[in-house]
Amino acid sequence: MRVACVVMRDEAGAPCCRRATLLDYLQLLAGESAMLTVNENFLNTLGHPGLFFALPYQKMFFTRGGCGTVDHGSHTGTSPRTDRTRPTRLVYVHFHHKRYETQRAMAREKLLPFVDVDDPVALAAFRGVGWHLVGHLLKTEMEYRSIMRREPVSIAFPAFIELLRALAIDPLFCE
Repeated sequence: MRVACVVMRDEAGAPCCRRATLLDYLQLLAGESAMLTVNENFLNTLGHPGLFFALPYQKMFFTRGGCGTVDHGSHTGTSPRTDRTRPTRLVYVHFHHKRYETQRAMAREKLLPFVDVDDPVALAAFRGVGWHLVGHLLKTEMEYRSIMRREPVSIAFPAFIELLRALAIDPLFCE
């Protein structure tokens, strides 16, 4: 299962998932002629619902009539109206981390067309599509779980977990 959603940082920089705030911000963006970017990704932390790793990321999106082309994954694109991009305060929340066995199986499946997933040397040297998943095949379970630690750089976002519960979604659905 792949689950992700869009939230934002409010004017003070705090994570926000309030519907009215998001809709107001999207309305503000609706008049933009630039290609719009999401530049941050919150990755879930297994065993710690509401705690996320904040990482740089890029997704592109467009206002009505502004999309020319977009790549698989929506990371880059073109517009018939402009070459200009505008960063936004939107954030992509991605429940990327799953149980070790599930994570390895999904990484293996995604990488299979691009690299010999049974060759550790080939995996270590690979830098193509999906290269960020290579570590999941090379790490032991203990190494994988060690990245799920609470650190000061993690983002606490309890309001998002409250929203999931209000929508009857178990915040531990991927564990």
